[in-house]
Amino acid sequence: MSAQYLYAIVADHAVGDVLAGLGKAGIGKTKVKTLAADGIAAVVSTYRGSSVRPQRTNIAAHQKVLSALLAVTTPLPISFGTIAENAQAVHTALRHSHADLKAALERVRGKVEMGLNVRWDLPNIFEYFVDRHPPLRALRDTLYAGDREPPRDRKIELGRLFSQLLEADRERYTAQVEAALQACCAEIRRTEPRKEAEIMRLSCLVERADQATFEAAVLKAAQAFDDHYAFDFNGPWAPHSFVDVPITL
Repeated sequence: MSAQYLYAIVADHAVGDVLAGLGKAGIGKTKVKTLAADGIAAVVSTYRGSSVRPQRTNIAAHQKVLSALLAVTTPLPISFGTIAENAQAVHTALRHSHADLKAALERVRGKVEMGLNVRWDLPNIFEYFVDRHPPLRALRDTLYAGDREPPRDRKIELGRLFSQLLEADRERYTAQVEAALQACCAEIRRTEPRKEAEIMRLSCLVERADQATFEAAVLKAAQAFDDHYAFDFNGPWAPHSFVDVPITL
């Protein structure tokens, strides 16, 4: 029996026509199909091998299938590279997690994920904080008042104060933006900033019909910030950030 590459979990009645229209769009140029079990189904394609290389063509194929599904339903996306030994293993996994998968499908039904990233748009974030935070400016000026290089422990103290102020501003601004978006989001989840200049990374679960409302709310929230802040929203996506039901294969 052939191995099965998994893309998503869906309601079993939702995607027949769209999968037929995809043709051989699956990874390895294979047909995409469903394996159903009592009202839910795994979207899969036959695969030869035990692992999938994360190369561009494979990632693009995975995303193409998810995008096609999202056009007609809200799938529970499965992580790239997930392979079952055979169809029977997929059916077993669906039965094992059936209640949890049904509950998760109901939770995201009719919704999409929208992303929002906000960052400081600055050439030098430390100098910006020095200008805005008198305690940081006072410590910096004290340490560098003379011609001698300040001791290492004092420079560490300066860096620690900067980090504390950075985190405090991030928290304050994130709470402010979350409050502005709360009315048009079913859920909001935070992801840790990846870079020093990033303020927040938010994943928002939004009703399909409320996407324009969400975008308007982001633009309104951005008006409370000056040109030193950049807002970037993206989507719609399958709800990756709101799916936490494990598939045991």
